Amino acid sequence: MNLLLDIILWLCVAAVIAIGAFASRMQSITLWAGKRITPEGMNKELPRGFQDAITPKIQDKFNTILPISYVAILVIGSMKRWYLGVALLILAFVGMFIVRAFLPNKIKFYLKIINYYMINKTADYAKISDVMRAEASKDVADQLQQLYFETDDNELVPDFSDIKKMPLGR
Repeated sequence: MNLLLDIILWLCVAAVIAIGAFASRMQSITLWAGKRITPEGMNKELPRGFQDAITPKIQDKFNTILPISYVAILVIGSMKRWYLGVALLILAFVGMFIVRAFLPNKIKFYLKIINYYMINKTADYAKISDVMRAEASKDVADQLQQLYFETDDNELVPDFSDIKKMPLGR
């Protein structure tokens, strides 16, 4: 039982480090892109723009795994030693920021991933004959592709706090 808890604990630490780094960058870029492709003046109806529509399904899974991992690290670590849960959580966050520094930081890298997801989403809707959703997701995919071509090759993912203040539209 002790070995199983150790394995779970270290898997959770690894998940926070690896998944957390990528998930935080994707969260930023989906908010940025979602706000950029949303028509101006829709702040009240869509304060995050089209972020929800363009967020890949894997991001939703990451956003579920991470909080569970935080709690598991705190609980299992604290069961072993009273301070170990907090210490490992801090270690995991430091590791996450270190790994994040080595991830690609160019907007276009992440726009490719999001656009790929939207193209697949469009195909999935077309496959089940959901014409209205297929057309809507194709429109969003086209807007993302246009945003990709408008974006400078060297443009970096902005800071999350700057993105939150950003108005809707281009």
